[in-house]
Amino acid sequence: MENNNLSHSPEDGPVSKKLKIDDGSENVQINASYLESDFVKSLSDAFCNKEEKIFENGAKIINEPFTCCVLPDFIQPDDFTDQLKKDVEELEVELKLSDLYQFKQSKDLATCKITSISHLKSVIYGKFLEWMKQITTIPLNEKVDISCSCYTYTDHLLCHDDELEGRRIAYIYYLVPEWEEKNGGSLDLFNTVNDEPSEIVTSFVPKWNNLIFFEVSPVSFHQVSEILGFKTRTSISGWFYGPPLKPAVHPVEKIILQPPANFPVC
Repeated sequence: MENNNLSHSPEDGPVSKKLKIDDGSENVQINASYLESDFVKSLSDAFCNKEEKIFENGAKIINEPFTCCVLPDFIQPDDFTDQLKKDVEELEVELKLSDLYQFKQSKDLATCKITSISHLKSVIYGKFLEWMKQITTIPLNEKVDISCSCYTYTDHLLCHDDELEGRRIAYIYYLVPEWEEKNGGSLDLFNTVNDEPSEIVTSFVPKWNNLIFFEVSPVSFHQVSEILGFKTRTSISGWFYGPPLKPAVHPVEKIILQPPANFPVC
């Protein structure tokens, strides 16, 4: 996951279920089907009991190598998400470069005043936080990290587990163009052997308006594979926080692969 450890500002508080954006477009909200009580109960049961399940609204739970939830068409309406992407593309980003990663990242978006981003934050800090508490049954607190990451040709993020004190749920929201496996940039999940990452078991190709979340744990090893084409993989991501887990058996996020070579464009 993309690392940024700032919480949102106190002035950004919970909001009502629907938010009216300033340009007069439709109300901004989480996909209404995800708020239905029957779905919330069924999704929570599947997530907490680690049961793989596909729902009629397109949501799904996978359990290999660890429990992860995919929510297609996460934000409505479409004209809002289109504007959000345009605004996100105007953000200043800084190159992040180390042996573990190469990508571009914005500052924490807590103080960002751009209208569309402010409304997305309100949804995440408010309705989505409360929804996440119901789904996971974790007593999450009010701290939420949120930033934007952009991956372009050869960018990558090697295998790591996201563990840092208090991080409980990682989330990634995609604002990408039409994307194929050959473009790289997949979210790859690793299984473990003796509590250490072994091999990729599940991969998710980025998809427009999809949100993925999973519980951070000593075995939540994942990576962003190298971008192989000239498309930009834009996402908004961060963590929800709660009571810390017991310390991991590995003290720091570990590199288990060598930095990718410069592959030719597919």
